[in-house]
Formats: sequence, structure tokens, C-alpha cells
Amino acid sequence: MRPPTSVMVFLLAIATGLAILAALAIWAVPARGQEHQHGKGGVPDWYDPSCCSNMDCKPVEDSDIEFSDAGGPVVRYKPTGNVFHHSHFRKSQDERYHVCINPNSGVSLCFYDRAGI
Repeated sequence: MRPPTSVMVFLLAIATGLAILAALAIWAVPARGQEHQHGKGGVPDWYDPSCCSNMDCKPVEDSDIEFSDAGGPVVRYKPTGNVFHHSHFRKSQDERYHVCINPNSGVSLCFYDRAGI
């Protein structure tokens, strides 16, 4: 014997509601990696404080970076012409390059090389 139609409608409504709640719960949970990479105000929370105090660093486009091996690894940030020598290099904790330049003096502070490079 089949259950009455009202019971079937009730069970279908419960199943649909649970599916919607599950979808909302998954959507509402922030991704841990993104949270780590962007910290407060969109600034990564892993910048070396001795480099820029989380004030002078920013992610940059790959096309803005130019590598050279003249006298050791050197990077030039094309938009400003800033040069970063190997002593300025740090390891980026995401898949992007980051430059740290003092906004007042224009001095090159740090260059964060992409992970795995």
C-alpha cells in the first residue's frame, strides 16, 4: 500500500528544504586558503613585518615582472622601474608575485617570488 499523497508531499518538502540548507551551508563557509592569503582589508597576513609592516606590499601582474640573471637573480618591476636583488627575495605563499616599495622614498624593500619557483 502506498503512503497518502499528503505524506509524500510532506517528505518531498523536507528533502528539498534539507538540500537547500546544505547548499547554503557550503556556500556560506569561507575558503580557508583565501582567508589566509588576503587577511584584513585584502592585505595578505603573511608579509614579513621586517619588510613592509603590511603597508608597502601588493600583489602584481606577471606581465609587470622582468627577470634577469645579470650578476645574480634580479627582478625589475616594470611600472616603476624598481629593481629587486636576490637579497630582497622572499617566498610568496600564493601563486602571485608581490612587490614592496616604500611609497615615500621609492626604495625597493622586498620581492615575493611565486610559490614553487
